[in-house]
Amino acid sequence: MVWMIFLDNLSSYLGFYSFEHVLIPIGRASLFQLLAYSGIGILMINWLTKSSISKLISVTSVAAVFSILQYAYIQRGAFKYGSFDMIFSVIYSIAALSLFIWLSLAIVGEDKVYSGKKTRDIIK
Repeated sequence: MVWMIFLDNLSSYLGFYSFEHVLIPIGRASLFQLLAYSGIGILMINWLTKSSISKLISVTSVAAVFSILQYAYIQRGAFKYGSFDMIFSVIYSIAALSLFIWLSLAIVGEDKVYSGKKTRDIIK
């Protein structure tokens, strides 16, 4: 959540994009969107394996979902691009999510991330 607060506020201040009609703002970001980001981040880390492919699939699929949501938010008037467009937004999301995974593995440790009971084990 801290990572997304930083990125969303920095991006808004730099004019990349903005959230419109925010109910409970945290700076220029929406509390509810930040809570959703936190849940998505937990799921991303929970589903990671040591395979590079799992990281690639995780990052690209979440970036794609973010793009779809941004499109829906734009249609509803809740989000608008400043100096970004859809392509830059996808690239930005991929970079931010890749850095998130890298930071998570570095801070928490790979052993903790890859070991333990995971929800991905229940589905197999």
